[in-house]
Amino acid sequence: MTESYLTELKLRIPEIADTDTSKDNLLESYLYQAEADVREKRNYADDTVVTEARWKYTIIELALWYYANNGANGEKSHKEGDIDRVYFSHDEILKNVSSIARAV
Repeated sequence: MTESYLTELKLRIPEIADTDTSKDNLLESYLYQAEADVREKRNYADDTVVTEARWKYTIIELALWYYANNGANGEKSHKEGDIDRVYFSHDEILKNVSSIARAV
């Protein structure tokens, strides 16, 4: 995972300044989990295969999803006054990631 992924993720979280490093470990763990999700969906055989760059923004969106759901305990819907929240599902974010066919 490169530093650019973390930088891109921070750009999407307005409450975290790009110079703020206090949440870097948490955000990096979300990025690693998101990459693992993409790799699993792509059906990579092992860790020696490099994740293609075309999945960068899917990985960032998944990491953002993990961050946004942190503390929400997986809530599907939330309505409070004029505020109504519904979260994208994990599968909705991964819907365009196709698995790799392997010969048997």
